[in-house]
Amino acid sequence: MGLYHALMDETPRVPRDWSGFTHRIYVGRAKEDLWSALATPGGIASWFTYQTTIVDKNGRRLAEDQFPSQGDSVHWEWTEGTTEEARILEFEPVDRIKFSWYGDKGWVEFRVRENDGRNYVELEQRMEGDDAEFLQDVYVGCAEGWTFFLANLKSILEGGLDLREYRADMRGLINV
Repeated sequence: MGLYHALMDETPRVPRDWSGFTHRIYVGRAKEDLWSALATPGGIASWFTYQTTIVDKNGRRLAEDQFPSQGDSVHWEWTEGTTEEARILEFEPVDRIKFSWYGDKGWVEFRVRENDGRNYVELEQRMEGDDAEFLQDVYVGCAEGWTFFLANLKSILEGGLDLREYRADMRGLINV
């Protein structure tokens, strides 16, 4: 047995926490630009969804550049027939926004942070429940999806190139 295998066999196995993860990405833009992309309907649609609609607590649809409030309703549309309803659970302007996720089975939160003079977006997703297969499927699918969408956010804000594919004519595309 090789050294690698001997070491691996003696290393205690730690079960993965399938309930959530955190991703971070540096984006070379001002904090306010990041915030607009993460919190306004037009900003979200520029890198994440095909269309985002946010309706305030009084039933009024927000303008594309208007910021929401805690409790507002969100309608995300990725492709025709692929939609999700959400709510804004928490909202701290220019710092963090937290959305319900997967029909209130979890949440996703975006935070705008700074490190050594550079701005970055931190995304945390958490799911609830005891269905291990469901949690694992969501973890794997969303971790892959968020990796792409955060890279697309960076691409759009730093260079204007949208990496999304709008014609889903093949299974397994990560950029739809």
